[in-house]
Amino acid sequence: MLRKKISFLIVLVQTILFNSVYMFASDANVGTTAANFLKIDAAARQSSMAGAFVAVGDDVNTIQYNPSGLAGLRKHELTASYIDYLAGLSYSYVGYMLPLRKTRLGFSGVSFGAKMREADGQGIELGQIIVGNALYTLTISRKYNDNLSWGFNIKGISTKVGKYTGWAFAGDLGVMYNLPVEGVTVGTVVKNIGTKIQLLNEEDPLPVNFRIGVAKKLIDPKLVFALEADKYNDSLLRWNAGVEFAPLKILALRGGYKVGKDLNTYTFGTGIRMKPKGLDEFELDYAFNPIGAIGNTHQLTLITRF
Repeated sequence: MLRKKISFLIVLVQTILFNSVYMFASDANVGTTAANFLKIDAAARQSSMAGAFVAVGDDVNTIQYNPSGLAGLRKHELTASYIDYLAGLSYSYVGYMLPLRKTRLGFSGVSFGAKMREADGQGIELGQIIVGNALYTLTISRKYNDNLSWGFNIKGISTKVGKYTGWAFAGDLGVMYNLPVEGVTVGTVVKNIGTKIQLLNEEDPLPVNFRIGVAKKLIDPKLVFALEADKYNDSLLRWNAGVEFAPLKILALRGGYKVGKDLNTYTFGTGIRMKPKGLDEFELDYAFNPIGAIGNTHQLTLITRF
């Protein structure tokens, strides 16, 4: 029994250390929240714009940024995203938006984890153990009027270390408003308000997030500027800025910058959008995120509209 507890603690400590170094290398409140995979950008388009999407919200992946954005979508949208992380970790995300007459429903799921080495107190390997996290989200969004939309998420969050699993339940609430200035939108969201996540006898709070931002969209040529304030309960205030430029109908170029982070400060990517004759419209996006000496991550996202 003691041997099992020791091996469990070793794996748990390794997991916490990796997530802390990777996500919050410069923050004083490192380790005060759990389920920090919730901070990872779910999709390549948003990631390449430094996550500045709270006031943009114009594709199905807005589920993870500002659920009120779904209210402005008209077609069915299906998305899938993948990131090959460091240390054998991988991130997978799928989402779907169902347009009803007045309401938009969204469904999404996230998986983040890896197989890790399990060892006893003497460092003797006992085999492999699965360390994983999962997120399940239901989204409801509607327009209040032509300029104002709202949306909320209901979320189930799990953390698994070997045979031990902990759960938490949370919600997000977002609003978007079109200002009386052509192409200018403001958006705000509060995320991860809910229960603590419990694993064995340990309870830790979720990373509660508040964002508020503004976006400016031009139609011809297509150009998007976005700026937002980004505050988690375990870190200092940060600023995210992103831009998207589409010189052609099928091609988009993107870049972003994060103020207040020591790692992963700048991002960039691209995307192609096509509608082959007789087929559904699809969009393929790519994001590149350099993380200093730790390494780089590459993210791919596919969206289809029908």
